[in-house]
Amino acid sequence: MTTEQIYEYFQDLTDGEEYLTQEAALRTLDDGQMQICNERDWWFLKRTTTLPIVDGRVDLSELSFLKITGAYFPGSSEKLVQANWDQRRGSEFDYHIDPSTNELVLHNPPANIEELDIDYKLRPPALSFEPGIGEPIIPSAYRPLIALFAVKNFKKLDETEDFYLETEVDRRNLLYQMVDDHNSREQHYG
Repeated sequence: MTTEQIYEYFQDLTDGEEYLTQEAALRTLDDGQMQICNERDWWFLKRTTTLPIVDGRVDLSELSFLKITGAYFPGSSEKLVQANWDQRRGSEFDYHIDPSTNELVLHNPPANIEELDIDYKLRPPALSFEPGIGEPIIPSAYRPLIALFAVKNFKKLDETEDFYLETEVDRRNLLYQMVDDHNSREQHYG
């Protein structure tokens, strides 16, 4: 299901209603995708990369991430302990993220390690109506959630409560299916 098809599904659900502009429609569809992606650390957002360590710092600027979920020295399964900004001076932590430079700062970097393995939650690309550009990252089976989110936001103020509740039930049912799928994958693949 492409972004265009998601919008067409939205129109089907709302009996042909449209947003005033394509930009407004895309903004709402993007908001829907982002809200769904922020629900949890979904399997389809998990990524791993290896980045160089330079002077005890790892440049994260090329990663499009929502959050760092883990950092490891190559060949090690021991997850490094992340400090939040206020804890960054604590000796029990291995690293913190410096938001001003978009760098991961190692507290006591080993001299012989030149790279760091980073697990992160991918930031979804912006949606687009152009074919092949900005397609939803959410698996096809769950992309109707984006349309249901748009319907919820479009109609919640000017429709009867029954229509709103019916759409919300459909949205929640599909979301619960996605949660079950996620939990099954986590249990099976770890």
